[in-house]
Amino acid sequence: FIVLLTRLDKRARIYSILTANPLAAALAIFTFCVVIPLGNLTAFHCYLIATNRTTNEEITCAYSDKNPFTLGPLRNFKQFLCTPQEPSLLPASGLRMAGVDGGMGGHRLTAGPPADAEV
Repeated sequence: FIVLLTRLDKRARIYSILTANPLAAALAIFTFCVVIPLGNLTAFHCYLIATNRTTNEEITCAYSDKNPFTLGPLRNFKQFLCTPQEPSLLPASGLRMAGVDGGMGGHRLTAGPPADAEV
């Protein structure tokens, strides 16, 4: 009974704070609207890591029986988190900095054709 009263008291305090400060209420609603989709996305990607699949393999059901690349959930997470990153297949000379005219007014890294490419 005391736990119930404590919970009701906390709810009343939260309600009074949100009604007294509309900015706090708006921030709480915004946070809720952002956390729900991001939580779902995080859970889906944890599932993909645990099953050692890509999004494309999950959508197209690439493996009818069992995924031949899975090592089990724990080893899949270990492989994902602890394996060194593969080197990029893009040549380093193919990346260049775009100037101020490159879109949104800032500098960004873009991939362009190699210097010896025929355009």
